[in-house]
Amino acid sequence: MGKIPKAKRSFILLNDERRSAQSLFDLVHRFPMGALEGFRVFSELGEAREGAVLTRILRVLASCDPERRILSAHWDSDLLIVQSGAFRTLIVSKARVAEAIGSAAKGTLPASAWKFELDLSGAFLYWKRFDSHMGWEQLEQAVNPAKRLRAQQTSRSFNLQYGRAICGIRKERGVHQNQIPGLTERQVRRIEHGEVRATLAALQKLASAHGMSVNRYMEAIAEKLPDSLR
Repeated sequence: MGKIPKAKRSFILLNDERRSAQSLFDLVHRFPMGALEGFRVFSELGEAREGAVLTRILRVLASCDPERRILSAHWDSDLLIVQSGAFRTLIVSKARVAEAIGSAAKGTLPASAWKFELDLSGAFLYWKRFDSHMGWEQLEQAVNPAKRLRAQQTSRSFNLQYGRAICGIRKERGVHQNQIPGLTERQVRRIEHGEVRATLAALQKLASAHGMSVNRYMEAIAEKLPDSLR
């Protein structure tokens, strides 16, 4: 029987005494607590922030998928340091963040423009200046071009298959592309060609034009999709 590896442990310390991170790290290593997988110190809490930090820690660690939740995030010069609930760390350059946000943020902007809010559940970072949200997966894609490309390819493939299903239902019902009230022929064509994903509003209009409820229409679409996309 193989030897069972010793479990690794992670630690979160709330630094209410304002010790340096290094001194806390040294303190932890004085105790026989096993190998450290992760080590995170929350400093400068203050009365106003302490409740929010504790709430986020508990929600992230209690979530079904802590690996994809953001435990903490902060700027270190032009680098965004992000840590997940599984103590994985991402380092994202400001240029990569700007590219992912898709705004004109690459130019010179005041530091205040880059301030973000971290959702209490750790689901995303929110930049008010750009009205943009980024979750763990988007941040990973910003760091890893290969992951970003795979995500884009998956999205395009889904849109194409979904559009084909919509087109198939329309033809079965004998409805023309220019017979969808509220949608132009061009809009319908772009949806069916997979150039854009159908919004809920568009699906409601399509369902109505086919004499179907939205739920039944979406079930009909699902029936036409490959098993891997259902």
